[in-house]
Amino acid sequence: MSKQKNSEWPLEIKSGSAVVKIYRTEKANGYVSYSAVYYKGRERKVRFFQDLAVAKSTAKTIADEITQGQHVSLELTANQRLEIQRALEILAPLNIPLDLAASRYAQAHGALAETKADLVEAARQYAKQHGGVIQKSVADAVTELLAHIETEQKNTVNGTRRKQAWAKLLRSHLQCKLAEHFQCNVSDLTSNALEPWLIGLKLAERTRRNVRDCVAYFLKWAKGRNYLPKDADPLAHVQNFRKRKLGAIEIISADELATLLAYAPDDFIPYLGLRAFAGLRDCEARALDWENVDLKGKWIDIPEHVAKQSDEDEGVRRKVKVRPVLAEWLKPRVQKSGPVCPYANSVKKLAEVAGEAQVEMPRNALRHTFISAAVTVTNDLNAVAIEAGNSARIIEQHYWRKGMRPKEARAWFKVTCEYVARKKSEKIIVIHPEEKAAA
Repeated sequence: MSKQKNSEWPLEIKSGSAVVKIYRTEKANGYVSYSAVYYKGRERKVRFFQDLAVAKSTAKTIADEITQGQHVSLELTANQRLEIQRALEILAPLNIPLDLAASRYAQAHGALAETKADLVEAARQYAKQHGGVIQKSVADAVTELLAHIETEQKNTVNGTRRKQAWAKLLRSHLQCKLAEHFQCNVSDLTSNALEPWLIGLKLAERTRRNVRDCVAYFLKWAKGRNYLPKDADPLAHVQNFRKRKLGAIEIISADELATLLAYAPDDFIPYLGLRAFAGLRDCEARALDWENVDLKGKWIDIPEHVAKQSDEDEGVRRKVKVRPVLAEWLKPRVQKSGPVCPYANSVKKLAEVAGEAQVEMPRNALRHTFISAAVTVTNDLNAVAIEAGNSARIIEQHYWRKGMRPKEARAWFKVTCEYVARKKSEKIIVIHPEEKAAA
């Protein structure tokens, strides 16, 4: 064994920034020993050796392991080494490092801390819900849904299952709102994400209800494509919005209707008549074909594909009787077939006519006035409800005895061609030639 000068002690064994010092100790009886000194964190550690070569080799190993952050392994007990060995054997088939497995376990355990749920049971429940779920982005799923609806409409004989208005609504609310906001998979949509998004939309409450209905339809469709777990309900805890605007309905007078008819172009009068004297909704009057109008039988047939539809189902077919005043306006203009309304945007056309006639037209005023007048004249809530395609509860709540007097109601159904002509002769309705030409 070689000797070294005292000035050379302690020896420093380095590895990177780690340093292990070796001290030499000689007792009175001539016995020489060596100690390796190093720090574990802030704790000073010492190991003793009888042979200098062994001390240097061990010190070099300690320094290397300190540099690699593995010096803790030197302090493991026998039981701890056994536990690590078993853990490595369990993880071997999964090819997951032990430290990564421990990190994921700690994160999962922390995420479930508040629920106090068992980690394994939670994993089994998740696998049950998401087993077989196809990962599809919201944007791609929306595109697929819209393409599916367009194909269905093209291939449907005798009308489309869903009206163009519904497909347009889906495109507006799903493609232009949902897909743009949520850059994630469909299976990642949750109540916690959807509710603040819906509430944050700067829209009227009724429009937010429309958006929610479109999202509900989309989620139901996504379940059928396995893009969403079957028992998942991302809208379960999302607040609903009022579907109907509360408050008094707005109507117009018989004279205002007469003015509208006087200013309307001839091919637009059937549309106005159907709305004012049969109570059809805009979408129904615009989609109706002349072959569904039976003036001899005095009935208008509203087929399923024309009647107002929900987000999933076809509308309910119904018949509306042709009152004498309506028959008078339709008879000179009736055709065997073809659209009753030749204008694709009937709402815009109605606004143009109302503007020229200087008649203020609240939304759905023609239908609202018809229902109010019909229920006031007949006092038969059920009959008017069936005719209008509403429930008796809605008729009672919003139309029955809500401000329209019997005299006004009877006047509404007396707005005939002769009535309009008389109002013109009395100068109550004044048609300017240039305005009529423009119309």
